[in-house]
Amino acid sequence: MTTIDTTTRLENNTPSTPVTPRADELLASLTATVFGDGDYRNQARIREVITALGDVAGRGETQAEEARYSYTLLQRAIDTLGGSARAIAADDSTSYAVFDWAAALAPRLMVLLPGHLKLSIAAIENLGDGSPFQQRCLRELDTAAAAGVGLVTELDHGSDAIHLETTATWLPGQRAFRLDTPTAGAVKFMPNTAAAVPRCVVVYARLIADGADEGVWPLLMRLRTSDGLADGVEVKALPDNGYGLWMDNAMTRFQGAGLPESALLGGDVAEFDAQGRFHCALTERQRFARTTSPLHSARLCTAGAAVSAARAGLELTVGYARHRRVGPDGAAMISHDHVAGQLAHAMSDMWAMTCLVNAVRARCARPDVDGSEVALWAMLTKPVASYTSWQVIEMCRQRLAAQGILRANHISDYVALCEAIMTAEGETWAMLGAAGRALRRSGIPYLTGVDEHPRQWWYRLLVEREGALATGVDSEHQPDSAAIDLATAVGVRTAVDTMWTAAADTNCTAAQHVLYDLAALYGIRRVEEHANWYTAHGLLSRSRAAGLHRTLRARTAAVEHRLPILARAFALPEDLPAPIAGDTTARWIGFAGWELPTWPRSLSSHSAVRDD
Repeated sequence: MTTIDTTTRLENNTPSTPVTPRADELLASLTATVFGDGDYRNQARIREVITALGDVAGRGETQAEEARYSYTLLQRAIDTLGGSARAIAADDSTSYAVFDWAAALAPRLMVLLPGHLKLSIAAIENLGDGSPFQQRCLRELDTAAAAGVGLVTELDHGSDAIHLETTATWLPGQRAFRLDTPTAGAVKFMPNTAAAVPRCVVVYARLIADGADEGVWPLLMRLRTSDGLADGVEVKALPDNGYGLWMDNAMTRFQGAGLPESALLGGDVAEFDAQGRFHCALTERQRFARTTSPLHSARLCTAGAAVSAARAGLELTVGYARHRRVGPDGAAMISHDHVAGQLAHAMSDMWAMTCLVNAVRARCARPDVDGSEVALWAMLTKPVASYTSWQVIEMCRQRLAAQGILRANHISDYVALCEAIMTAEGETWAMLGAAGRALRRSGIPYLTGVDEHPRQWWYRLLVEREGALATGVDSEHQPDSAAIDLATAVGVRTAVDTMWTAAADTNCTAAQHVLYDLAALYGIRRVEEHANWYTAHGLLSRSRAAGLHRTLRARTAAVEHRLPILARAFALPEDLPAPIAGDTTARWIGFAGWELPTWPRSLSSHSAVRDD
């Protein structure tokens, strides 16, 4: 029997549920698949720290008040995680764990992490020159004395960063830059700059040197100090959003704001000589690819965060559905086939996205992986993972009915977080389309080390569809839709590959069977989703189509049987304060400050009502 390291408490989530030795081993193996072998202690440490922040939402604050509180959470989290945001940002494993657990346990903290850790700290560390100005900003960011934000998106161009209009004009006589918003559409739109907290931000702007357009570059700026906004900067808070999302989104514009020479984050590829002339040997697109590299890391972090939020919501929903009694016979909610079936399908989605994100993160963390490959995987993984997570958590919200809309149960915050992650760079399908066009140029990618593949008919159909879309099938009349379909098909096939490899890598036979069932259910559902396409292209025979639904039902039933242990492998803390995480009735009565009545009462105990 495999012994679980109880110091991590990752597997010990519902101690009231008896666990047999065999189930004990299965749970340990499944949890290892989610969080990685040997990483339990670090995961548990971070989980406990973020849990201790006590981020309980829904206490009547305005969106602006909640947004302001997020910065307090950021400072507390960094302090209790060791006191150095730079150390967190520099370690991929720790960064990913902080993002993921914050999504599940402190969503208001999570929304600040991409801008602070990746778009600011990592950008300065990777692209900076170590100047005193940059070091001063890093010291303030390190303790969250100043908050980091990336100012990329604009009112007209959105997240189309290569076409941004904000300008940074080089002033050789002063060896400084002048930052301007030259048109109404160039206003920085949405980055969270409204709250009056000190900020060191990275502004993406078009560099103008000696009258020449040198492309888009990141520039470091102390946007706000304790004394107020920098000269030449205006900020206008945007109206509340419709999702209750706790972010201080704003419009930001520049009118002659001054920046020192060392504000340019040019890495080792750009510089100004003694005469003030600009030098960079790279083409504009090469420059753009290099200077936007922090975006790729942020995408991988937020992709996993969306998956973590949806996993948490799914674990809560499965637990609630097991204990919620409905109907005159008091049957468990999960015993109804439409509930169990949807939960099984959602479970296959979340295990697919978990394995996909884990494998892509591991691949992109390797020092020998080219930056263009990292960019492609990030551009592909983020929209696939975040959109799938949003679908799953929205299903959970609907199945939970009234419990799902109350913020005390976390679900609505998970929905809002997934919406925020999808929206952070604009319209999510636009990114998928860009990924699809890149795939046409580069060819279909495969993750090194992910070398196990199903040999079943449904997998061959996934590969056939991927290959057909890569050759341009369906692209003549609908090129954008075809590019999106290609990117999605590559994401689906890669997710199946990562699940199959994860199954092969585990030493627990029971876990292997469970993971194979999950992979098959996920893959077969994708075939069913595109059954008309397969039929139209002569790839799905009548006999195979007739058996498709039977196969799907069988795989669904196999996963339904394992729903409780699959959910527990997601390892939410056992003392999560959400009412649906325990005895829901008792917790809500406790919330009201009432005592639980003693049931049943006899009819004679009630006062009679006379009708005379």
